Amino acid sequence: MKLLGALLLVLVAVSHLFAVCESLRLRRIRIKVKLNKDKMEKRLKELGKALCIQSCVKTLGKEREPWCRFVCNFVEDVDITEEECEDDTKGKKK
Repeated sequence: MKLLGALLLVLVAVSHLFAVCESLRLRRIRIKVKLNKDKMEKRLKELGKALCIQSCVKTLGKEREPWCRFVCNFVEDVDITEEECEDDTKGKKK
């Protein structure tokens, strides 16, 4: 009976160890996903500012680029719809 109790105790300890390892693995994955998300958000902001500058320079002319850069530094989020991207692509083909 003592042997059965000891075996059960070992089984519980091993299953607990696996649960802890799995929990740590999942936590590591969540941290990695959050870091990737933060990097992507930062990259999207950079692309939004670059698009803002490009659009401003295209509209106002190359000599106004420093002013465009100054203004676009204050842009927080640039929402680009799929239609705008398609319109921009069509405009370049003409």
